[in-house]
Amino acid sequence: MKIQDYRNTYQEFSGIASNISRQLAYIGIALIWIFKVSKDNTHSLPEALFIPVTILICALIVDLLQYIIASLIWYLFYRYHEIKNTSEETDIESSEKFVYIINVFFIVKIILVFIAYYYLFNYAYSNIKFI
Repeated sequence: MKIQDYRNTYQEFSGIASNISRQLAYIGIALIWIFKVSKDNTHSLPEALFIPVTILICALIVDLLQYIIASLIWYLFYRYHEIKNTSEETDIESSEKFVYIINVFFIVKIILVFIAYYYLFNYAYSNIKFI
């Protein structure tokens, strides 16, 4: 396989992982909504769920930042070469630093979702009665 093939495979799997982590963050927030306590038209969130809901919201913010930063990096990169009148056919190498910056957001997002689910599972396990 060529390096481009490995790069394409990485991009495919990281894209799927990114989508799944985003969906898990939404599902986690929905589960927390189910665990909320409703009394007299007021909604209360058990204190133990504040941490996971905060982490899941942070994961979604990091998800958004990942795509904003990536779009800015690649926009500035192609604009730089466009201004330099680089030919459309020229093969240009980009800095690996760009990919590392984007991957940091990707990894942080995944870790945040795992941490939130750790808290969420602990809460569910200790508060749901199993028969």
